[in-house]
Amino acid sequence: MDANKACCIFLAFMIPVSFIVLMCVFCVHKGEKVHITDASLTRFDLETYLIPSLHYNMSIIMTIYNPNWYQTIDYNHMKVDFTYLYEKFDWVLVPDLYLHKKKTKRYNLTIGGNSTVLLGGYGVDSFKRSNETGYFDFELRFKGYKRYKVDTRHYDFLYVCPITVHIDRENNKKDKFKVVKCYSPSPPPSPSSEVAY
Repeated sequence: MDANKACCIFLAFMIPVSFIVLMCVFCVHKGEKVHITDASLTRFDLETYLIPSLHYNMSIIMTIYNPNWYQTIDYNHMKVDFTYLYEKFDWVLVPDLYLHKKKTKRYNLTIGGNSTVLLGGYGVDSFKRSNETGYFDFELRFKGYKRYKVDTRHYDFLYVCPITVHIDRENNKKDKFKVVKCYSPSPPPSPSSEVAY
């Protein structure tokens, strides 16, 4: 086989392979990685007189990482719901974000105040047990809309972050928080040309 024929065969093989690689780089969307890297709980009290009410002060650090090599991601209308025993007791808006490729954004989010909750007898007993140990389980639900750089469509997303936080009423931070990787509870949603506000 002469050199010209070998070169033609090589090019005939490499051109479609290169095209497939480029399509993967430019068109395949990789989902972001969301973590809760720190959490602090300095107050979490339950008042059971008449209507149960939670009194709380809590802060978290949440990170979003874009693993794509080419795609930047535009995020809008984001919020984090804070739930305890499946009852939402507070929420916080997350500022819009334009996240570049292979970059990480860190958010410091804080909530505080009081909220009525429907815990029932089982919930009150569960709270008392957690109060004795000092460890409380929460579920954070991070949701919003995103759009990839080369795509005109919007995608809604949801990440669930189950965290366990030790209450630190004196704010001395003796117990180190274990980083939690958030997960998407369902397959990637189908794109929508319209965003519901």
